[in-house]
Amino acid sequence: YKRQTLSLNVVCAIIHNEPTSYSILKEAGTIDLIVDGFETFFGKSSELITTLPNVIGAIALNTEGLQKVKDGQLIQKFFTIFDNNDYAKALVIDDISEFMGSAIDELARHYPDLKPIILDEIVSLIKRLPSIAAKTLPGPQIYTSEKGSFYHSKEDEVIDNEEGQPQIAAWETLDEAYAIENATVFIGNMIPYSNTWTEIMDKLPFEHWLPLLTLKNASYDYVYSNSMYPVNGVLKYFDDERREYAPKKLIAEIAKQVSSVRDYFESTEEVSLFQKFEGDSNRSNDLLNRLIAVNNILFAFVDVYCNPNSLSPTRVGQLAIFFSEEKGLELINQLGQLLRRV
Repeated sequence: YKRQTLSLNVVCAIIHNEPTSYSILKEAGTIDLIVDGFETFFGKSSELITTLPNVIGAIALNTEGLQKVKDGQLIQKFFTIFDNNDYAKALVIDDISEFMGSAIDELARHYPDLKPIILDEIVSLIKRLPSIAAKTLPGPQIYTSEKGSFYHSKEDEVIDNEEGQPQIAAWETLDEAYAIENATVFIGNMIPYSNTWTEIMDKLPFEHWLPLLTLKNASYDYVYSNSMYPVNGVLKYFDDERREYAPKKLIAEIAKQVSSVRDYFESTEEVSLFQKFEGDSNRSNDLLNRLIAVNNILFAFVDVYCNPNSLSPTRVGQLAIFFSEEKGLELINQLGQLLRRV
């Protein structure tokens, strides 16, 4: 990958230092080699991948080159990198995902013709991230063992490390989580720090953000991860720009998610349902997944939209109206039942 990276950097330096050299590079076949074989420069190297936005920018300096970038769909091809977990791993480990956001934002600012394409690709990426997670993440599971999943009394032997048993999966230890983290950090660094991306709200209804808050198969600690944090950051930015963008739809989804664990908080069992389900991993894991989703979306609600330190008069009015209605009162009742059960 080093040779490819250095070669691309040389081409970029030549064009940036002497834009008229484009015609010479074109005649030599260099431009067509890069454009036609753009995807051959993808690899498990953060240095190589971060060179690609610069290459696009260098070629686009020339009017003909800009058209080649558009006709060759280089932006669209570049965004397929986010679907590849191996590429994402290289970027996350080297802490380059944030830089990628800045690089693409710079492309959009310097080349207005490319901005609509980039905007469409960001929207597409946000829409497909939940399906990537659903397909690749293993999903949280209740710990199982021949000795049982839970302690039942104070007299039970305390086992700190059971030999032959896998470690409980956490977000930062999941190899399958790199694609999600890379994409969310990229988006989180790109959108809130530039006033050019508020158009996303027009192209992407808030409903498409909800699956990232209730991410299917997310580990128990996704709520505190480097993946959910930038999502909340983007939503805070959008909320500052447009107060009505999210709250009504978010609260409706909270009501839906809380209702999905009605079997848990309405249970009359004297012991935990997880103890009741012990030995039935399917039921235990299903309940765990639903509770994680509820926890995540409630955290997002408080962190982004109902933070006591940043409540605006507009938000207080929105919340007062909703929670004074029948659906709002029902949600308060269910949240109370959930809290008592927990």
